Amino acid sequence: MYWCKKLYYGRLAGLQSKTLLRTLKRRRWLPGIYIISLSRNDGELLEIYDTSQFVQPPFKQKLRHMRVAGIAVGRSEAFELVRTMIDDAYRLTGDFDLAKYLN
Repeated sequence: MYWCKKLYYGRLAGLQSKTLLRTLKRRRWLPGIYIISLSRNDGELLEIYDTSQFVQPPFKQKLRHMRVAGIAVGRSEAFELVRTMIDDAYRLTGDFDLAKYLN
């Protein structure tokens, strides 16, 4: 798992950012925590994953190449964070190239 230089946190995730980051770097499952990563598929910007997927064997291969851009507590906060990330990237760069903006 790789971490973007500009790592976004949701409102609730920001309150416990150090603990969340330390646990996620160990690839542990945290109930209710969502990871937002840059998409590796053409035509897609971001992907949202529930950390419960971290314990599934097929997902472990995907974790090796994942570039984490955001951490949120709860699904609704994850969607809000995605919107914020896209809005910030467009407002500051005039483009939707999130990989360039976040790294």
